[in-house]
Amino acid sequence: MIARWLLALLGIAVIGCASFESRDKLISTASFDYDCPKERIEVLFDEHGLDWGRYRLDVCGEQVKYKRTGNVYHKAAVDPVEGATK
Repeated sequence: MIARWLLALLGIAVIGCASFESRDKLISTASFDYDCPKERIEVLFDEHGLDWGRYRLDVCGEQVKYKRTGNVYHKAAVDPVEGATK
């Protein structure tokens, strides 16, 4: 019984760390895309699953939308596969 509780707590901790790491990657991507310091980026909306996500951010005073496909963050209006060779 105790082992189940410990396993559940470990699972929660891992999910929490992954979520924090993902948010940092999102902010780093937006910082690069808009040449804006990370300190001036705020996540306003966050909806995500295991392999997808939709986000709205305030990036240096401008509201922008991002998506996550797998582990790749991109501007919502941009297709991350566009221009890729077949």
